[in-house]
Amino acid sequence: MFITTLANSFIYCVSRSFIYTGPLIWISIVFGSIVDIFYGALTKPFVNSQKQVDKMIHESISSKSSQKQVAIVTGGNSGIGYATAKAIGRAGYHTILACRNQSLGEKAVANLVRETGQTNFELMILDLASFESVHKFVKQFKSKYQQLNLLVNNAGVVKANHMLTADGVEMQFGTNYLGPFLLTTELLDIMKQTGSARIVNVSSLGSYFNSHMDTKLVEDTRHYNALRVYYNSKLAITMFSAALARKLQGTGIT
Repeated sequence: MFITTLANSFIYCVSRSFIYTGPLIWISIVFGSIVDIFYGALTKPFVNSQKQVDKMIHESISSKSSQKQVAIVTGGNSGIGYATAKAIGRAGYHTILACRNQSLGEKAVANLVRETGQTNFELMILDLASFESVHKFVKQFKSKYQQLNLLVNNAGVVKANHMLTADGVEMQFGTNYLGPFLLTTELLDIMKQTGSARIVNVSSLGSYFNSHMDTKLVEDTRHYNALRVYYNSKLAITMFSAALARKLQGTGIT
């Protein structure tokens, strides 16, 4: 953990130094990406991540802390979201995969049941690029459950071309930040009611590469820079996390 923190701090400090020099931001991006890739490759032989996951799951089951608890993982049908949903489900949580694609979501649930031998996985449709879909998801969830112990805002998109959400917002900013923001704030009441809950927002190394929050990037269609807008959206979710943590002090939600 110490080495990880040290490496991340090193990447962060050097990246920010380049950012504040303006045009050298691309050096910062390349440098950060190379270090991140090599760090991941070098630590893989020495760190058994699956063993660590198994240990945490065993501890959770042994303490019975996850029994009868409910979790939501957005984008749980693939990648990090799938691995997260699998681990949470194995630990005993009733795990809801919040996905926008019905067929991919159903396939993921079937695979999770087969791979874990457990049936505590459920699919609920959610498209973070649509405020209407978020409202509908929250309404459906609250009609079925009276508690929410864990919310993992994992889903996100990277778009090379300028696109708009159903509500007319730039797609990356809308999906990576506004959707999770709306989902989280609408679920806060049930999480406070639960008494002890956790919110996890998945960000990106890219959040280091914007020196400040720039709303003009979201609105500029003539000089659309997909990478900068993506980094902007990840910086936004990081800032939201920090602000929300302060706001929720004393509520039992971390």
